[in-house]
This record gives sequence, structure tokens and C-alpha cells, in this order.
Amino acid sequence: SVWIQVQDKVKKILIGTVYRSPNSPIEFWSKLDKCIEKAYEMSKYIILLGDINEDQLNFSNNKLRDILILNNMSNVIDQPTRVSNTTSTLIDPIIISSEIILYNSGVSETPQDISDHFATYIYIEFEALSFKTYKRCVWNYKNADFTKLNELINLHNWSQLYNKSIHEAADLFLSTFLE
Repeated sequence: SVWIQVQDKVKKILIGTVYRSPNSPIEFWSKLDKCIEKAYEMSKYIILLGDINEDQLNFSNNKLRDILILNNMSNVIDQPTRVSNTTSTLIDPIIISSEIILYNSGVSETPQDISDHFATYIYIEFEALSFKTYKRCVWNYKNADFTKLNELINLHNWSQLYNKSIHEAADLFLSTFLE
């Protein structure tokens, strides 16, 4: 599994991806449960998705369902995610903790040359952080006169930097350089 943390205005959301190979040992499920427990130690907002290779449309498959019940989580995908000529399975769930506010979820077909699994998606409540914009100067170095720049650097009396504090010297250096 791989986990990332996404921060919105009010909460940390942990998003985990998991892959379970079809021939995984039974210990996979206890390890998955431990991962979820560790995630809950960091945040109550959890999203877990991936290819688990346990058909959630087959009600005799209960290993994942049991883990979800124990952790107050739910799978929001209810359609097949892998369809062939002979099978139709839901092996790519999206699991969310009860604190996640879900607006919509679903399955979207993908071209066969990209994947034999369908894509899954969710829309959740997310209050994006806004950042102040800023202006910056962009220099076009193709138009620079480096000969002149080197000449000005060599001719300048830099000794005045030695009598200043480090901050004053840095400010003076920068203003002189930009000038």
C-alpha cells in the first residue's frame, strides 16, 4: 500500500492505495486492517482504493466487508469494475470512513488497450485552500549582456559588505546585483 495525506481548510485526508495479488496469503487481510488502524491514528478522514482481487458482488466474500464493519467504513462502488466475456466482478472498491462526505461515486469504462479494469471515481466534500497570488520578475537570459555584467561585478567595491551584519550584507548584495 501507499498512503498520502491531503490537507484542506479543516481536515487531513489520508488516501491509501492497495494492491492484493490473487494468490496473496490470508495474512493480507490482517495487514490491511492494521494499515487502516494506523491511518485512523493520524486522521478520521480516510479513503482507501485499489485492486483487491476479491469480488465484492459475491456475498460469500466477506474478508473485506468484515474489516470495513470493524472500522466503520464503507465501499461506495456498487458496479462491476472488471468485465470480461465470462465474468463481471467488483474488485476495485473505493472505501471511505464514515466522516467523509460523499457527493457521488461510480465506474467509468476505460479503453481495453489501457486497462482491463474500469476506472472508479468519487466526489467528496473538500474545502480547497486558497493561496495569495504574488508577482515575480522573470528574466530572459537570452537577452542578457554577460560581458557587461561581469565588468560591473569586477568594478564594484564589494568591501562595504564586510562591515555589515549578515542580513544587511545579503540585502546590500542583492540590491547591488539587481541594480
